Order: sequence, then structure tokens, then C-alpha cells
Amino acid sequence: MIIFRAENVNFQWTPASIAGDWRFACNSKGWTSNEHGLDWLRHCFEPETREKANGAYRLLICDGHDSHITGEFIAHCMDNNIILMILPPHTSHLTQPLDVGVFGPLKKVMSRMIAPLISLGISRIQKVEWTTAFVHAHEAVFNAQNIQGGFRGAGIFPFKPDKVLHRITLQPMTTTPPPPQNRESTPLIDTPFNNSVLTSSPVDFNAVHDANIALNARLASGELDSPARNYVNYITRTNERLHASNIILQKENEDLLTMLTKRKERLGGKRKIIKGKHCLSVAEIRDDISKAQKATKKRAAPKGAKGRKRPAKVVKGLSDDHDSYSEQGNDEEVEILDCIEIEM
Repeated sequence: MIIFRAENVNFQWTPASIAGDWRFACNSKGWTSNEHGLDWLRHCFEPETREKANGAYRLLICDGHDSHITGEFIAHCMDNNIILMILPPHTSHLTQPLDVGVFGPLKKVMSRMIAPLISLGISRIQKVEWTTAFVHAHEAVFNAQNIQGGFRGAGIFPFKPDKVLHRITLQPMTTTPPPPQNRESTPLIDTPFNNSVLTSSPVDFNAVHDANIALNARLASGELDSPARNYVNYITRTNERLHASNIILQKENEDLLTMLTKRKERLGGKRKIIKGKHCLSVAEIRDDISKAQKATKKRAAPKGAKGRKRPAKVVKGLSDDHDSYSEQGNDEEVEILDCIEIEM
């Protein structure tokens, strides 16, 4: 279940290829609440584990968040043979199976999938791009091996509390390292090939120009001393780095154009906001889209009215920061994309 920071759920935030068992919700904070926690319990956890439990008890491990200990949450667990286990405060990094064996790999896969966008200098990622990356990472990481490893690592199953207790034992204090010894530096020789040319960042082109003149003079005389030979090595390495940098920039430019093309393709259809519902499944979202499309066809203007301009209409509540767009004649749309801002 994914909770967006928005007033209403927009169907463009959900990838077309997503499975039908995902659910989507929204609120003004983009964070869980008592209502969202209860919706997750009723619509996600309980029905997904009911058949496998076959009437037996199920164990639900939670941290101490307020949404996990409300009266309705506990009552629903009691009515459906769910044993609610609340972890001690400030111990989830040691005793929560997800924290121990799943969330770490999940973050790594997410970082790997978002990295191409970040490398292009994009600081605002569309919600559908983030959702696509998260669903892919979820499928790659939430497997039996990682989940069972999380339970073993937390000492829950098999039950081995020593695994947790061993990690919180006091560690001996390390000794203070000895202070570094000062060594006298070798004085620099006055030459146009000094370290200010070889190590400056960014490159001092005036110093490089003077060094090139001195290098050409030495080549003409047939005498190359050590500083000049070092400068030749520096020039060749710099040329290779610039060539590699040029290849990287070309690849980034191609990736950026590809990403922009995909974003433009997603603007082809009209946006549909889904109001009045708190927690939506993929099937419900697609059903609402189908109904909206049928209603739009019924309201279509007659053929004689083709080309007539319609008055501009502002639609609010499209994103978490109240973006809007205008509809004009011939269904042309100008809109601000729904994004998630990334701190660089």
C-alpha cells in the first residue's frame, strides 16, 4: 500500500503494468495515520493471509506507532485470529525482521533505479517514476530468502534471543591513536611544470599555457628534464580523462532525451482525479478510469461544434502542491507534472 502526499489519487501515478494486489491512498502529509493503518490491516494484511492461515492464528509484528495500537486496530486483530506483537521502543533496527533483512536491500535497489535520473541533474521525480522504481525494487527484494533471513537475523524464528542481546553488549573503548609525525616537505623547484599545474582543480589554463611553451622549447632543444617528463604524462592522462568525460556527457544527454520523451508520452491522455475514496486498489482505479472515459464520450460535443473553443477550466487538487492545468480548444493541455522533490 502506497500513500501519496495529495488531496486525491490520480490514476497517472500508477504504472500501467502494476499488479492488481497493490493499493493506493493519499493524505495531506504523505504518511500513515490511524485510518490508513486500519485500512491496510483490513484490505491488505488480513485478506492476503486469511487463506494461508486456514483458520489458525497469524502473528503480526509492529512497532509502537500510534496507528498500530488503536482500539479498532486491536479489535480487528482479535476478531480475526491475529496475534498483535508490539516491539519494544527503539529496538526495531535489531528485532524487526523487515529492518534486519529487507529494507536495506530495498533501499539499495531503489537507489540504483533512481540514480540514472539523479545523474541527469533532475531534482523532481514524477510520482509514476518513483512508484515504478519502488514496485520493481519490492518485487526484487521481497522474496522468501530475504524474509526468512530477516526472521532468523532478528532471533524470532528460530527463536534465539541471544542474537539480539549479543549486539547490545558494551564494546571496549578504543585507545587514542598517536598524533601524526610532522615531516619536513621537500622545497619545490621553480619551474613552469610545478604542482600548481599538475594538481589544480579546476585547471589553471594560464599556467598550462606557460607550461606548454616551456615544453615545446625543451622538445626543440632535445632536453627533457624530470619536471617536463612528468608534465607530458599529465597531459596524456588529462586528454584521456577529457575524452572519457565527453563520452559520459553524450550518454547522459541521450538518457535525458529518452526520459523527456517518456514524460511527454504520458501527457497524451487526460488526467483523472479520483475523489471520495480513501484506499483504492488497482482494479478500482482502472474501473473508475473506464467509467470516466465512457462519461466523456457521452458528453462529447456534436460534429457541428468541432473547432469551437471551450472556456478555460482550472482543475484543482491534481498534486500534493495543488498544481493545476487548463483545458482549451482541441483538447490541448498545459500542466505541471506531479513530482517528488529529491534533496541533492
